[in-house]
Amino acid sequence: MPKRKLLPKVAPIEAVFLGLDTSKLLTGAVLLVPNLEERKKRSWKFDGTYERTMFGVVKDAEQALREEYVQAAADEAEELGVPFVIVAEEWTPGGRRMTFKTIQGLGVGWGRWEAEIMRVPQAIVIRYKPAEWRELAFTWRYPKGRKAVKLFAQSHIKSLWGFDVGEDIAEAGCIAMAGTQSGEVAEAIAKAATKAATKKPKRRKAS
Repeated sequence: MPKRKLLPKVAPIEAVFLGLDTSKLLTGAVLLVPNLEERKKRSWKFDGTYERTMFGVVKDAEQALREEYVQAAADEAEELGVPFVIVAEEWTPGGRRMTFKTIQGLGVGWGRWEAEIMRVPQAIVIRYKPAEWRELAFTWRYPKGRKAVKLFAQSHIKSLWGFDVGEDIAEAGCIAMAGTQSGEVAEAIAKAATKAATKKPKRRKAS
């Protein structure tokens, strides 16, 4: 399968981001909310940074926790009047590790999140293969090898957050941050806005 050419990166996007590093047994999840600073009385402007309001690991049977993450993100987006974007990792078959059992497990893990995401029709979902989100999240070359790149993600998050986290949370954080400057996300938001505008009912002229 040919490598997808990513759209150019954009300036930080004013939206709520839920980053997910999904698998069957564990999912790293990180919720980022845009920081707004007051410019004038009752006037707020996005300052290009984000606050971590939730982050952690969701285990396979913790469906209520999946619901909590999705609903919290949707509520934050509604309150701020900004888009709600879910950025998740997507695996494709390939390599020795991608056995039928592995692929089936990945499908089950994502399906459990989809069950909650479907309840929020306004959510914009973008999925990136590992090499794609790493290209967006890291501004320099990252090492090869599964273990090495996971350690790299942990080191990257520690440099940004100031403390250590596990590999699942680190990768979810990197995935969320990849979305914040993603050309694909910006394009999806623009398309959703256009679609919503065309659906608005026209006002009838007074007779």
